[in-house]
Amino acid sequence: MIRKHGLILTNLFSPFMVCFLLAISALGIVSNTLAANLNRDPKPIGQPTAITEFKPKEVVKIEKKQQEEPQAGQAPAQTTAFQPSTSQPAPVPQGCMAARPFIYIPAVGMCMNIMTVGMDGAAVGTPPNTWQAGWFNGSAPLGSGGASFVDGHSPGAFSAIKGVGYGTVITIGLADGNDINYQVTGIENVPLANVDMGKVLYTPGLNLMTCNGTPVGNTYSHRFIVYSSRI
Repeated sequence: MIRKHGLILTNLFSPFMVCFLLAISALGIVSNTLAANLNRDPKPIGQPTAITEFKPKEVVKIEKKQQEEPQAGQAPAQTTAFQPSTSQPAPVPQGCMAARPFIYIPAVGMCMNIMTVGMDGAAVGTPPNTWQAGWFNGSAPLGSGGASFVDGHSPGAFSAIKGVGYGTVITIGLADGNDINYQVTGIENVPLANVDMGKVLYTPGLNLMTCNGTPVGNTYSHRFIVYSSRI
């Protein structure tokens, strides 16, 4: 009976046992493979793509435009050769080389010696030439703080006063070596018949006058007058 049962058991379980053993063997191989893979250092297969690297085309265009355009407070990138400015600074005046006393207006390039003039009949006198200015000795001394009156001929070197503007600086070089500066505060172009000599001779500061307009006899139709205050 034992042999018989043994044969019977063998016959019944041999196929089953074979399949079971094969299954157990397969599971063992898989387990060992998994364990080996888990214990092995991972082999890099490439760096993962950062999320921030993915940008829609619209975003890329905007960023490219921002790189090309300078941000507020930043100087733009130089893409062309340097172009020098076409406006050149005015040369530094070298001073007036005329004998003292002189009148010097750098803005109009005038530098003239001043001589003394008095009355010429019923009128204020003028210099006998066209390259000197005349200080009227009936007005305040130059640089004294009162109303100093200086005139000159036009046409002539003194006609340069017609180029001054409000704020133009006028320098009087005194005989004692001191320089007094004035600044233009008023400009008039008045018909000869309407000139107010009281205003010209008594307005404090340095007041200048020359001929202007069209010839009338041995003079001109207008007078160009400049008023300036000491600074």
